[in-house]
Amino acid sequence: MSLPLPRLSFEHVALALAKREPAPCVQWMRVPPGARAFLTAQLFRRLGRPVLYLCADEREAEEASRELSAYLGPGAVAAYPSVEAAPYEPISPYLPAVHDRMRALRHLFEGPPAVVVAPVASAVSKTLPPEVFRDAVTGVAPGDTLDVDAFAARLVELGYARLPAVADPGDFAVRGGIVDVYSPAHPLPARLLMDDDVVESVRWFHPGTQRTVPAGGTGLLAEAGAAGEPGPKDRLSVLPCSQVITRERYLAAACGVPNGDVGDPEGVGRAPNRGLASGFPVWKEALRQGIRFHGVDALLPRLYGRAATVFRYLPEGAVVVAVDSVSCLAAARGAFAEAEENHALAGEEAGFPGPGELVAPEGDPLAALAGVPLLAFDGIEVPPFGRKEPLRGDAEVDGNEDIRRSTATASSEGLLYPLAGEAKAWWKRGERFVLSSLSPSQADRMEDLLSRYALPLTRVDTLREALGRDRGVYLCVSEVTRGFRAPELGAAVVTESEVFGEKTRARRARHEPAAL
Repeated sequence: MSLPLPRLSFEHVALALAKREPAPCVQWMRVPPGARAFLTAQLFRRLGRPVLYLCADEREAEEASRELSAYLGPGAVAAYPSVEAAPYEPISPYLPAVHDRMRALRHLFEGPPAVVVAPVASAVSKTLPPEVFRDAVTGVAPGDTLDVDAFAARLVELGYARLPAVADPGDFAVRGGIVDVYSPAHPLPARLLMDDDVVESVRWFHPGTQRTVPAGGTGLLAEAGAAGEPGPKDRLSVLPCSQVITRERYLAAACGVPNGDVGDPEGVGRAPNRGLASGFPVWKEALRQGIRFHGVDALLPRLYGRAATVFRYLPEGAVVVAVDSVSCLAAARGAFAEAEENHALAGEEAGFPGPGELVAPEGDPLAALAGVPLLAFDGIEVPPFGRKEPLRGDAEVDGNEDIRRSTATASSEGLLYPLAGEAKAWWKRGERFVLSSLSPSQADRMEDLLSRYALPLTRVDTLREALGRDRGVYLCVSEVTRGFRAPELGAAVVTESEVFGEKTRARRARHEPAAL
């Protein structure tokens, strides 16, 4: 019979993870699903260090991103999603997902600190190595000298599309002394006004109206800046828009041209024989011309000498949080097994790199996680990712599983009488009790239903604002559907979905923030 586990308070966990040497490992057992993101957000604020938040699947990662954004604000959370193209599959990656990944890598690489949320299959799939990413990222500010033609060529190499007018991230346009660039690093496109070869100003504008925003930025730009977007407001940061950078030296390396001249078709013809009738893989001619054909991302190791996982981008002191480490490890094995199967079916014949060069085998993430501070939200007492002697204990946090039951069996005094009584008790203890609805109309309905119970109810705009205040009962709108009760931290969140039952919510397609 297993012995009961000790209780681990938030303070205990925070102090353990604050240590640098040796790298701590904490296994927090049976933490309610709705509390994981909140506790991670509190740890992020406490430690002030980057966090990589690993989930076993995409659905949990999307839910965690919504919850973390509600607790921290969208500027402190970055998604590192799947590109929705399996290794060796002859389709192009989903561009908004690629842009999300570039933004996440930038946060890890140069800050400011953020919580990067990644499903494990995405974390173990490899991307461009850190040194290539560092070389690709550039910035433009007023007063810089800029060769417009060379700058336009650089943008094309990074995956930008030259168009008459910009509309989406990854577009750029050149019209006389005006250069418009829509970098994934920013919520709005930038307009560079040139005075000969000197950047006179950098302004932001709405792609729909083409109108510039006032000085200092408003709307989405101001929100992003307030939420922690790095860099001054008049500096354009240029991120890659593709994992495949078509610079000549990379193309030459991938094509196996000894003299580095990708314009020499004979050099391509002298590439090693891959068993094809032409004497070299059919993709080499397309790549020699800088064409990003369907499935070209399988050539990342050939282009850069190697590819790297997101773990290679973790700065010193970064904390890794894993939701269900056993399922995460199984998902990592499944991702590698899929890559092996696809390579046997199509990749090997086409002359593409082996599966271990595109997806990390099981030993790689284990090695990467061996020397970093690790927090695992687990339900099974198995050492997370092979870490020995983790600090293990139960959390002093409760879920809201009984909320729906109490409202369904409420007395004649009213459907929400038990909920109102609990909220008043938290308020009397000097703590915060927050009710969250999914929409303003639902919040209006909840406010009306609670009006008969004489609660000291205060309506606020966001969940983050409610939890940042002192004692009280608050009502807000957020996308959070899973709540918790954390007496140690003096906070409870109850969602309308938990009170009345969760409505079926279809998975929304990912999209990038766009100017309205």
